Amino acid sequence: MRKLIVTSVVAALGIALLAIPASASFDHHFRVFEKARFHELSGGKAFRFKGKLFDPRNRHDRVGRDHGLCKVRPHEALQC
Repeated sequence: MRKLIVTSVVAALGIALLAIPASASFDHHFRVFEKARFHELSGGKAFRFKGKLFDPRNRHDRVGRDHGLCKVRPHEALQC
């Protein structure tokens, strides 16, 4: 009797796991609005930026952040 109960519980859990949709999907094409701050470093040869990303339809809804360091290379090219 115990084996039957354990088998049915395991089967029910397996079916429940297969029935749950994948909720961790990611949309590869999206738009955001960014509010950024820039801080100049080493005499104009580099700058650091920090930004907050917002939903364009609701600008009070923060959806992420962005930060990095960019350096000015020869011929006015940027390397970030």
